[in-house]
Amino acid sequence: MLELKHITKKFQERVILDNISITLPDHGLIGIQGESGCGKSTLLYIIGCSIKILMGKYFITMQSLMIIINLLEIIFHI
Repeated sequence: MLELKHITKKFQERVILDNISITLPDHGLIGIQGESGCGKSTLLYIIGCSIKILMGKYFITMQSLMIIINLLEIIFHI
């Protein structure tokens, strides 16, 4: 399981994610949709630990961490 609680992220003065919370299961397919500029990619970068958050907490199980590591290896050919 991956859980984000009260996540806030901004770039300069523009708030991209404002106090969002989300829980993702270890198994299954997840879809993220929204209009351009709403923070979808930012959320994915936070999940992948590629950018730091301004505020909030990040909880992850070892199984989810291994899945993320495997995906990053595939994407970035690590």
